[in-house]
Amino acid sequence: MLCIAALCSCGKDGQDGKDGAQGAQGQQGQQGQRGEQGEQGKQGEQGEQGKQGEQGKQGEQGIPGNAGVMMYTFGSQTTNGGYLFYPIPNLKIQDAGNYLIYAYAGDYTSFNYPIWLPVPGPGTLTTYVTTSTLYPDIINGTDDCVYTVRLVQHDGTSYMTPVTFDAFRIVVVPIPAGNIVEIAKINKLVNWSNYKEVAKHFALPE
Repeated sequence: MLCIAALCSCGKDGQDGKDGAQGAQGQQGQQGQRGEQGEQGKQGEQGEQGKQGEQGKQGEQGIPGNAGVMMYTFGSQTTNGGYLFYPIPNLKIQDAGNYLIYAYAGDYTSFNYPIWLPVPGPGTLTTYVTTSTLYPDIINGTDDCVYTVRLVQHDGTSYMTPVTFDAFRIVVVPIPAGNIVEIAKINKLVNWSNYKEVAKHFALPE
């Protein structure tokens, strides 16, 4: 009986006992070293090509390269130090600043083929130099432009030996309003001292 009482007493004490308080959390350990980088995986297969997109709408047609360009052709003239006059009836002197003007003297006789000399510039075999000026048509009392050419020596004095221009051409190119940049672009594309290049660019007769 004493043994039974002792067992009952022990069981009661075990049920009534309480757990002890939770201990403090320990410090975090140091981070381990980074492992070596693994080998690169194989490249995946290329996907199928996508469908071709629809064709876009056609853009508006640009301005033709010879839009508004005028060319004037003159016959043979001879000078011995004086002036040669070439009227431009469709160009007023007050509007000349809105155009680029290029002139070419044709020499058919000095060589076995025709050449076009830019004016102003060196003459045939560089024996003279041509100068040019735009004046109003004073003789007829109008403000139409007159392209005036004079021959001088390299020192600027008059060249008195007779010279004949077998033909003469003047190309008048309008500058688009507020669009000087376009002319600058054209200057990079065309050698204005070469009439054949100018004629080709503006679809003019050679």
